[in-house]
Amino acid sequence: MVLPDRRFTFDHGRQRTPLSHFISDFENNTTGVDSTHIDDFINNVDLSILKPDLAVSDYPKLREEHGRAYHNEVYAGKEINIHFHVFEKEDVIELINFMTTSETTKLNWHILEVQEKYPPERKDGFLIVIKKS
Repeated sequence: MVLPDRRFTFDHGRQRTPLSHFISDFENNTTGVDSTHIDDFINNVDLSILKPDLAVSDYPKLREEHGRAYHNEVYAGKEINIHFHVFEKEDVIELINFMTTSETTKLNWHILEVQEKYPPERKDGFLIVIKKS
């Protein structure tokens, strides 16, 4: 898996998603057609990174328009493309370890390798190599 590290992306201002939130989303069958994550994304992403050509004075309008559009998409039953959750490598390792021990999931996964600052040309994510048995 190659995943974005919130510290090095436009998500850096958002709170890390705790394991309890992942579990809750799993238990509630949360899908990409869900509005519970929209406001956190819209209100807390760093627009200077996400939209570097946008004037600071246009941020409120963009947040309002995109927030409304995402909510309308979900209301219409369509999936939206946002970062629903944000994490650092320790959070994902904790999630993987939980999924290997939980009676609900019992995945037979073993972490073989972890690399920070991945991919090398971007350095805004991390790599976790898993072996499924």
